Amino acid sequence: MLQKKGKIWYVVLNYKEGNKWKKKWISTGTPSAREAKRIEKDIEYKATEGIIKVKAEKDIPTLRAFFDQWMDVCVKPPSRKPATYENYKYVSNKICRSQGNMKVNRITPEILEKYIKEELAAGTSHTCIRLEYRVLKVALKSAVRWKLIAVNPCEAVDPPSPTPSPAKVATIDEVQQLLDTTSKDSVPINHLVICLGALAGLRRGEMCALEWADVDLDANILYIRHSMSRKDNDVLAGGTYYKVFHGQKSSLVMDKVKTDASAAPICIPSIVSDALHRMKLWQNKNRILLGQCYKDNDLVLCHEDGSPCEPSYIYHCFQKLLKANNFPHLRVHDLRHTAATLLLAQGVDIKLVSHQLRHSDVSITQNLYEHVTEKLARTSADAMDDLFRKAK
Repeated sequence: MLQKKGKIWYVVLNYKEGNKWKKKWISTGTPSAREAKRIEKDIEYKATEGIIKVKAEKDIPTLRAFFDQWMDVCVKPPSRKPATYENYKYVSNKICRSQGNMKVNRITPEILEKYIKEELAAGTSHTCIRLEYRVLKVALKSAVRWKLIAVNPCEAVDPPSPTPSPAKVATIDEVQQLLDTTSKDSVPINHLVICLGALAGLRRGEMCALEWADVDLDANILYIRHSMSRKDNDVLAGGTYYKVFHGQKSSLVMDKVKTDASAAPICIPSIVSDALHRMKLWQNKNRILLGQCYKDNDLVLCHEDGSPCEPSYIYHCFQKLLKANNFPHLRVHDLRHTAATLLLAQGVDIKLVSHQLRHSDVSITQNLYEHVTEKLARTSADAMDDLFRKAK
């Protein structure tokens, strides 16, 4: 039967536990009586056929216990990528801070709506809330399959709309100033990072995982094959990786790049080749000075002793450089956006820019840099005006 609590209709199922009859309330997630009746028929059919197993309240796990089981069974490598596992683990822990002790079957659309409002009031970004919603929705979909709940409450909740966050880019003058400043450094790491990011469009993890075997200085080509990230050691069990630099609690891992399209050769300008030559000479000097103490890992970006430069180190060095020279705030990833913007502004075809960035589809490039291509469209129209004004 149907009963209403607040604005939401619930299906009430009667079941027997021992010698006692009990009731189970299942939220339909809707205030519409017509929609609730449709859901009621579906739930009663599933209960009759045994598709929904009505469990006693004591057998229903809390959200925290359910997340732990779900992560272990459905997300932990090799089921999903280690990066996905780490992201889901972080998100699930965040949700469980306020909702973890609640029984899974007690989570209603109203509770989720309230949670979203509280997150917004606390200043959590729309992007983060949408990620939390997405993870919870996927997890509770498994709860439906495991017959812990009959209806996924997330289906009746809309996450906040995505907010566009235009990427910050450096100007040509700013890039030139950064190149000039870092070219004087005795340690060529910052200079090479700017070259690889702003002139070649590499991601931070790709820079750190670049090996000399991936570099063809004669042809001015880089082969982007791997990406580096730091992962907890408990995530690494059972996974297969190209290279692992082991630590006590976490390790640096070189693994496949973001997408299949990301693993592609790209042409580099001579300025980047010069920076790579400079890095190679610096490493050869250190190899001679340190002798057997030098750790030859074949990495393009490394410390004086040859040990890997991890992505967080690159980030902190870059921020320190910006502050020391009174530059506006930029992320290392913004150098990649800068490369794309500068190429488009120079009239390079968007398909070629997309290839340089190694996007899986040119539409991704188009959507990311729509503001640039719109300006170029105006430029092309102005050029046509100029052409026919001259003809007069």
